Formats: sequence, C-alpha cells, structure tokens
Amino acid sequence: MTLLTHPYRRLLGVVVLFAVVLDQGTKALVRVEIPLHTRVRVVPGLLDFVHAQNPGAAWGIMRNVEHRMVLFTFITLAAFAVLLGWHRRLKPGQGLLAVALSLLVGGAAGNFLDRLMYRAVTDFIEPYVGGPLGDAMLRAGLPTRFPAFNVADTAITCGTALFLLYVLVIEPRERAVSDEEPA
Repeated sequence: MTLLTHPYRRLLGVVVLFAVVLDQGTKALVRVEIPLHTRVRVVPGLLDFVHAQNPGAAWGIMRNVEHRMVLFTFITLAAFAVLLGWHRRLKPGQGLLAVALSLLVGGAAGNFLDRLMYRAVTDFIEPYVGGPLGDAMLRAGLPTRFPAFNVADTAITCGTALFLLYVLVIEPRERAVSDEEPA
C-alpha cells in the first residue's frame, strides 16, 4: 500500500496542511506586527508574545555551528522519510498514531520552511511565571521564563506526547489483549 492509497492519507494531508498554514500564518503576522526582540504582554504574569529569530535548533542549540543549515536539512529530510515510511505502514485502528505522526511531520515542515526562507526559525510564544509565585521562584534560583516557541514546536510536542502515549500505554495494552485471546 502506498502513501497515496493509505487509509490515513487524508488525515495526514489535513493535519500537515493545518499545522503548516497556522504556523506560517502566525509567524508572518509576528514578523510584520512585532519588531524583532520586542515583547508584547498578552496575559500579565503568564504569557508574552516576543519576536525572536532562532538560527539554531531547540533553545538555540547549535546556533553558532558553521554548516548547521546542511545538518538541519539532512536531519529534517531523514525525519520526513522515517515518519512518512512509518505512516505508510499503519494499520486500521491506529488513528492515534496516525495523528501523532502527522503532527510531527506538520511541525517539522513548518520549522523547515522557516529555515529555508529565513535561515532561522521565528519563535514568539513565551510563557512565564510572574507575580508572587514568580518572585518566590526567582529567590529560590528557579527559572520563571520558558524559552520562546511557535505553533510548529507545539505540533511537534503534541505529536511526541501522542506517540509516547501510543507506544508506552496503548500498544502494550493491545498486545496484552491479543496475547490473551485463544488461538
């Protein structure tokens, strides 16, 4: 069965398209409306929008590596091949895993497009802990700000969580039930 005739192909297309359009649309809005390195308070004590350009990987890792674009391109294309190959082998009843893999592909595609077009990923969602709790955390030496991220990162995180749920909880239960059934 090819990816084009697979029962979950529509799901893959819809989820990837939705993730990429929402990701690229929000990033374009940020690039137009929020000057670089500027902060906009959204929910005081909880959430700011910032305009950050991350030339590296998550949390700026490898931002100073000379040939990072070649490395990121290779890793992303390899990830697409693995994820789409896995998606192609899905069986009916594995809809949750199909959603997980689709979110991973959509998120990776959104950030990959940024790297191709801008040589950096636009990040803008920055949660933090303010107020008395934030003050207490600072006194205790704890961080109060989470690194900025974007919609593609959210898709990747949700896809990873669903993937882990499937692999660690659902698949073992399904295997246990099938092992108990008489042959």
